[in-house]
Amino acid sequence: GALCYTLNGSDPRLTGGEVSTDALVTYDPRTVLRLRSSAVMKARIFLDGTWSALLHLDVISEEEDFSKLSITELHYHPPELPVDGDTISGKDLEFIELKNTGDVALNLSGLSLDSAVSYEFPEHTLLAPGQFYVIASKPSAFYLRYGLVASGNYKKNLSNGGEEVLLADQNGVPLIRFTYSDLSPWAQEADGYGYSLVSANDFPNSNPTLYSDW
Repeated sequence: GALCYTLNGSDPRLTGGEVSTDALVTYDPRTVLRLRSSAVMKARIFLDGTWSALLHLDVISEEEDFSKLSITELHYHPPELPVDGDTISGKDLEFIELKNTGDVALNLSGLSLDSAVSYEFPEHTLLAPGQFYVIASKPSAFYLRYGLVASGNYKKNLSNGGEEVLLADQNGVPLIRFTYSDLSPWAQEADGYGYSLVSANDFPNSNPTLYSDW
């Protein structure tokens, strides 16, 4: 049969049984794949209209180009959330969202957030193209508010008055570094009024240092 596979984490089989447009297809059993970057590989055999079970393989590179890794959302001053007669502190609802805006997977293992908050990415952490990685102050509160499971849990809290956010590689070299603020001309709606700072661009600058980037 045909070996159908993707390198972006998606299923080569579409709902309904068609071959995905993202899938690469080969009929040669001697095919050798030479990958030059990390990849989230998913593969199936397609034979006479029947699909095999899904195979998932994470390919991890030791060297990465992080130019396509961006911080796309920052909720530094959420308001309190009333729940069943109780109140969840706004500090527990903070989060930082990262996105892989490139077309290859990224190995985030060993990267760290340091300064405003503290978080180290676990080993074998791959972020597929177009996917998000959300680090929350309190994952349980994040789930209660948004119905989504956070990818990680950082220590400390973001300042409501603004401070530096630093994402560094395994050797401590800065990858993303910027300072947000609650003062004009930064968006005032993000300062306790229920809104977050969100990237102003679909493919944001990897170092969003200006208020106009948000």
